Amino acid sequence: MISLKSILVHLDDGQSCGEQLRLSAELAVACDAHLSALYTSRFLTQSLLVDAPPSAIVLKALEEEQRVRAAKARELFDSKTAILDGRREFHQEEGDPVRWLTLYGRYADIIAVRRPEEDDEIIGIGGIPGALALSCGRPLLVVPSSGVKSLTPTRVMIAWNGSSEAARAVADSLPFLRIASKVKVVSIGEGKDAEEEAPESRDLCRHLSIHGIEAEPITLPTPEIGVPEALLSRAAAQGADLIVIGAYGHSRFRELVLGGVTRHFLAHSAVPLLLSH
Repeated sequence: MISLKSILVHLDDGQSCGEQLRLSAELAVACDAHLSALYTSRFLTQSLLVDAPPSAIVLKALEEEQRVRAAKARELFDSKTAILDGRREFHQEEGDPVRWLTLYGRYADIIAVRRPEEDDEIIGIGGIPGALALSCGRPLLVVPSSGVKSLTPTRVMIAWNGSSEAARAVADSLPFLRIASKVKVVSIGEGKDAEEEAPESRDLCRHLSIHGIEAEPITLPTPEIGVPEALLSRAAAQGADLIVIGAYGHSRFRELVLGGVTRHFLAHSAVPLLLSH
């Protein structure tokens, strides 16, 4: 059983929110955990950011539109999480979703968010997960909009480079690693040939064995393609259904600056990511 007891899932008006709720509810059942859903509405707030205030008629129409969207989100929550009985809560806030998720996330073991899509760029590079990873202090479970059967993994790939961010991600992923049947620690070597495992990968596998987790170290040669492309290709080849990776980046004068590997994974991973900063 996974030792997670509090899961927060983000809801918005995205098409895949119903599927994300279903997957998160099933994960909560597997964990015997409490599930909280946070619906954040930006519609009215964004509409008011204009030079001239809207008329009373326009404002009323915007408020009604927001009410309808929130009601649909609540209805979706009720239908997709019914299996949890009393172990669920619905919350609604208006404004910056990253701010509210950061606040609510302080009291959750993990935060589930959907993988950013093209229309999420208003949040910045990497969408909500990219911004949230650098602010919330909690692990994120970033879920693609389709193709995910379960959030309880059987084959996990750890993208390992020995950094503090990667170490944090591994520590946060221990509940998932304990139930996986196969765990592979994948590092990138310094040359074109990788005849031996990187010492750092062996050290991590040794550490995981103390936790009762059997992991295999794998060192890839320096790729001719980009590092993130090589890691995602390896994940696909081994059939990974969860990738554990550190979130690299920082905030600079309100500008989100993510590392290239993190950006690429957020944009292109077809399997869930466990992301920590």
